[in-house]
Amino acid sequence: MASSASRHRLRHQYLVHATLVVGMALMLTAVGLRGLSQEVQLEFDAAEIQHLEGQAYQIKLRRRLDWPWELLSDYMRSRQRSPLRLHEDGNLLGPPHAFYEEIASAGGGGYMHWRDVLIFSTSDQSDPRTNQRHYTATARAVLAIGDLQRIAMIGFWLLVGAGSVWLWRQRDQVARVIKRNWAHLRRRRWDYALAATVPAMTAIMVATSMPYIWNDSDSTIWLVWEWQWAFVPQHPPVYPALMVLAKALAGDAPRVLLLATTLQLTVSVVALTYLSTAFPRRWQILLLSTLGTVGSAAHLYSYGLLTEGLANPLFVLFLGAVLRLRRNRLSPSLAAVLLLSLLAAALTRHAFLFFAVLPVVLLALRALARPENQWRRRLLPVLAGIGLMSLLVIGDALVTQWTCLALDVQCRALTGRTGVYRMQEAYAMVPAEERADWLARLMERAPDPAIGEAIELMVKTPGPWVGPNAAIAARAPLGGGQTDHLMNAGFRAFWTWPDRYVLAQWRSQLSQAVFGPRRPDERIGQVAYLLLHSAHSITDVYPKDPRHGPALAGTAASDQETAAVYQTLAQHAPWRWLDALLPLTSRARGLLLLAAAALSMAAMTWSRRDGLPELLATLWIGAAGYAAALTLATVVIPRYLSPLDILLWLTIGIASIAIGDRLLYRGSSGTNAVAG
Repeated sequence: MASSASRHRLRHQYLVHATLVVGMALMLTAVGLRGLSQEVQLEFDAAEIQHLEGQAYQIKLRRRLDWPWELLSDYMRSRQRSPLRLHEDGNLLGPPHAFYEEIASAGGGGYMHWRDVLIFSTSDQSDPRTNQRHYTATARAVLAIGDLQRIAMIGFWLLVGAGSVWLWRQRDQVARVIKRNWAHLRRRRWDYALAATVPAMTAIMVATSMPYIWNDSDSTIWLVWEWQWAFVPQHPPVYPALMVLAKALAGDAPRVLLLATTLQLTVSVVALTYLSTAFPRRWQILLLSTLGTVGSAAHLYSYGLLTEGLANPLFVLFLGAVLRLRRNRLSPSLAAVLLLSLLAAALTRHAFLFFAVLPVVLLALRALARPENQWRRRLLPVLAGIGLMSLLVIGDALVTQWTCLALDVQCRALTGRTGVYRMQEAYAMVPAEERADWLARLMERAPDPAIGEAIELMVKTPGPWVGPNAAIAARAPLGGGQTDHLMNAGFRAFWTWPDRYVLAQWRSQLSQAVFGPRRPDERIGQVAYLLLHSAHSITDVYPKDPRHGPALAGTAASDQETAAVYQTLAQHAPWRWLDALLPLTSRARGLLLLAAAALSMAAMTWSRRDGLPELLATLWIGAAGYAAALTLATVVIPRYLSPLDILLWLTIGIASIAIGDRLLYRGSSGTNAVAG
């Protein structure tokens, strides 16, 4: 009987595991097949052309291709997705992606490929049904999106179902873990209460002393976010999902703000509490919670609609698990915190995915620090850390790609858009008499003429974020292609060019990532930046666009007097003192980095136990790598430096703990008591 029950459990376990594998395989298959495409040639007969109104004519494209192929077209969520190029007797028409009203009224060859219909006009306002001209198109066919979505959803629900069954079968173990953690919380309840004191009091002070923080039009975008909006790749899915949920629960803008910021502030306080209780002594806990609050800019990012408001606290939660990893084994509960916190942070802001290297680096340094006959025993945790972080990277890519598939939008990198800033900055460094030759040589590096032409538009068109994008879309030979694809390819040609002005621009970006993006005469830090930027949003950004008015109705941002409140707060002593600890100017930031490095070196020299030297080295490696990643992938703006501020003040706190232990507990166990 016992043997039969054992075989039954084993078969059930195999079935659950097989279902998980099948579900994952289906999702990966659907995501992978979505990348398949082929170029197709279409020919149109005059008999199938229908007149709509004015200069607008249409051709229905449904069932032009055999299953499972369909044409990639524009639609509401992606108005420039279709690469279709329309020719009239071999001559390219355009512009593509034109609005229907423009096609009907102006004609001139404008056209749009909207779902299953091609709406177009002729080059000379003649009737294409009778002008005896031959109309052809070059388009791109992809696998039917509906079929891929169904495959992906089947895989998703198989994963959910099998995962739920697995969790149910593990309910006894889960209950034991909860009971053990509850006992741990009760045992250290006063430690946790102390750890929460500073961040909680700071959150209350922020929430009661100032209006919400605003970030130009980005904040109003989050206020009105709905899933039918264009899901663009620079917005990973977590924050849009949060705002959709907040809108569903709260309704109007004031309640959405209250709900979202309350959640963000709560996560920030919990994360800092978890971080600081990684150490056992009360003074260590208080020091880390205080310095962590400083590094987090006193929760100011969380007191507004910025993705950093959620991503930064999740990153702090991840760092709390990393701190525990310095001495504890990579237990299932610790691995879960590492994986889920950083995965959620990366799905809020892509850049945080870089920090997946931290646990691997720490585990590797721990292994190397062991005597020769012991370090091999640490190799298994290193491999486990590599596997865990690889799972994180795969999970991030899978969730992002699955979301894009479910919403039927194109997932693509947008480094080219930020790269436009980089190219324009390098172009400005070139002496005026050399610019034409410099630009010509850069265009020659493009893999094809279309990308070279796009590079010229990127460099010369004002308004780096939207200007070149619109210019590329408006030029007929280029607009039939993906503008972001052209911009990405143009940026690749730029950053692989060993030109002295390109290298000078790289050096400038690295300097800004390390020493801050502000001029020395500005004397500004993160706090003043957030407050004054909020004032700028209210006085200069929102009044210029009438679309902001309805979104901001009922909030303080609709009142111009609120800007004066931010400007006054920026001059108040507590905020000025905090601002001085979070500098964005090169001299002040350089001095702070030098002091932190000196303190860390002293700590690593004096305290060679408890994994503190390896932990400090890991945090510095993480900070240096993130600065390099900022240099390579984006432009440097103050809010992108907030993870570096968190790491900087965390290293100062840990180094101070190591030195304090050395001075206060000589001959004793120091920090040998390990926090759970």
